Amino acid sequence: MGDRSWLVPSVGLTAVAALIALALMPVSGLAGPPPFFAIMPGWLSWSATCLLSLILFRIIRMMRAGEQSPLARVAEMDWGALGRVYLGVTLAGVNLITYMWLKPQLNYIAPFWADAPLARIDAWILGDDGWRILGALNIPVVADSYNPLWFFALVPTLIYLFIAPPSRARSAAIIAYFLLWSLFGPIGQYLFSAAGPLFYADLGLGGRYGDIEPVGLVALASRFLWRAYTEKKLIMGAGISAMPSLHIATAAWAVIAFASLRSRFTPLVALVAVYLWAGSVALGWHYFTDGLVGAAMAAAAFALSMLWLRRTSFGTRRQGLMSAAPAEG
Repeated sequence: MGDRSWLVPSVGLTAVAALIALALMPVSGLAGPPPFFAIMPGWLSWSATCLLSLILFRIIRMMRAGEQSPLARVAEMDWGALGRVYLGVTLAGVNLITYMWLKPQLNYIAPFWADAPLARIDAWILGDDGWRILGALNIPVVADSYNPLWFFALVPTLIYLFIAPPSRARSAAIIAYFLLWSLFGPIGQYLFSAAGPLFYADLGLGGRYGDIEPVGLVALASRFLWRAYTEKKLIMGAGISAMPSLHIATAAWAVIAFASLRSRFTPLVALVAVYLWAGSVALGWHYFTDGLVGAAMAAAAFALSMLWLRRTSFGTRRQGLMSAAPAEG
């Protein structure tokens, strides 16, 4: 499976999401150019840091193995392939921006209606509201690590996939990423529009979640999101959506991606995903069901991508980025 097997659908999905976001602006009532490209310098800087760290790690590993000229080996790397990896990560960042453009518009096109049913489903599944069961995690260290951990883990996962030797599983995992942000997530958020436990009372649904006390970054972020929503501002980071949880969907996607490539890091990635899921419930961002549906959505995106690849004909070039690198993590 060559790069074309994932590049064509990924570019197509990104373009479709951008066109939908543009078309919805007159309907949603939001005006003005989207400011979301402001995240790209940070995204690209972190991507470059991860790639340089990977190269440094390779040098150190060769030195420890007794390699006589590790720098010469690095110079012999396929730098064109490294550039393609960076372009792939850049495309993923642009795709994320299209979602950030689309997400706040859905709040006005599909007003929140699913919070009360989701609360009842949670209580039916767990026997109680999820935040009461996991309330011990509603502490500053979890609140302050939840979003940064998710973000800083996302880029290395993408780099891991782009660097991995071409295979059907690799291509399916990359396509699944773009499917989640471009189609599955927005469609789910349109059909099951929900704000989440933190905003339950603000929606006029009562004090069921009134005892959740936002701490740390959660307190700041929740106030920012509600103000942007009520003032109808198209600003970076705006948009409220609980169902399905794309934080948990992408965390589950990472587990599937590492597992499909038989990486030894899979258990660690799974622990991070469970931590994020538990944190999303304890902090009041999400209902337990949001993560459940998000994880199922990630599995469905990967399965659909595999099915699509089996039914299409693409190149079978199998040249990796660094010939000395193992096929698995």
